[in-house]
Amino acid sequence: MPDITITIVGMNGALSFSPPTATVRVGQRVIWTNADSTAHTATGNGFDTGPIDPGRSSVPILFSAPGNVPYRCTIHPTMTGLLTVTQ
Repeated sequence: MPDITITIVGMNGALSFSPPTATVRVGQRVIWTNADSTAHTATGNGFDTGPIDPGRSSVPILFSAPGNVPYRCTIHPTMTGLLTVTQ
């Protein structure tokens, strides 16, 4: 199963991550790539990428249980995204 890449595009509220909502399957990994000019994180229930510098990517995060996983940037809390993890 290929990894899913989500791009951090800027501090645009619910449109900060592209795509802002994504569907992944149990066992699939997500990588966040920072295309902005400042550091960001992707942090949700049970995961935290830590700061991702401009032009860099996070380590892959594996999702092992189905459900909705809201996440945000801890540096800029108005930046939000949503993952839907399916079987």
